[in-house]
Amino acid sequence: MLSFSALGLTLNPLGMAYRRFGIETLRTPDVAAHHIPGGNLVNHADLVAKVASNADLSKESASQAVEAVAKAISESLNAGEEVRYSGLGIFDISARAARQGRNPQTGEAIAIAASKVARFRAAKSLKDTLNAGGDDKKAAKPAAAKAAPKAAAKPAPKKK
Repeated sequence: MLSFSALGLTLNPLGMAYRRFGIETLRTPDVAAHHIPGGNLVNHADLVAKVASNADLSKESASQAVEAVAKAISESLNAGEEVRYSGLGIFDISARAARQGRNPQTGEAIAIAASKVARFRAAKSLKDTLNAGGDDKKAAKPAAAKAAPKAAAKPAPKKK
């Protein structure tokens, strides 16, 4: 990058200038870091490569399989059907009602139309797999509670 440090300006590869005050506001976005914290992103080509390697398929066959699954899920959702994939989760449709919103620049009231959105809810086994390696106290607490035997709430009264 070309830098004009005396002015506090820097030119990024696209030629846009931005000031350096700890946060670079007009910089070229890092696409991977933008989508997922930490910069990890699996795109279509990466997914095809993983399917090809795991299922011992050619990349062309794996690409067709990935596209077929995506198409089947999309068609099912379009038909109003819920898609349940054991161990992964549930794909379904959520309806959003029409509502009033505001234009943030002018403050003018606008009508936001009703819409349908695709929704994914992770299965318990997927959640457990994702949280297995962490030191999450919430995850450890139920396991400890199951292991410890429950004590009686009140001891029986003694007879005289």
